[in-house]
Amino acid sequence: MPSVLIIDDEEVVRTFLREILAEAGFDVVEAEGGEQGFTLYHQKPTDLVIADLFMGEQHGLEMILRLTQQHPDAKVIAISGGGEFGDPDTFLKFAQSVGATEALPKPMTPDVLLQTVQKVMGR
Repeated sequence: MPSVLIIDDEEVVRTFLREILAEAGFDVVEAEGGEQGFTLYHQKPTDLVIADLFMGEQHGLEMILRLTQQHPDAKVIAISGGGEFGDPDTFLKFAQSVGATEALPKPMTPDVLLQTVQKVMGR
């Protein structure tokens, strides 16, 4: 069963992603922040990481850069609603330039999420 690590500081977002991915047959691991997510991935790499860009303790951009530098084969989907920073498109494009495989704006539909996951996973 393929595994996914979800890194997002919002429980409602983690729940939304977990339910969709679990229903699609993925083993899901969750982290509330970048540092916890990085540690979990380092201990037991997953097939895919879905990471929010704006979190409290360590921003997703920093975590994605660090993760992909140490694990160049890591597959990462960056997600963001922009929050207080406004339009997420600029940040999502930047996330791809520092290592994210794909990027999705929040909110997303289950279909868009699963299509993107399948694309990244090579299915």
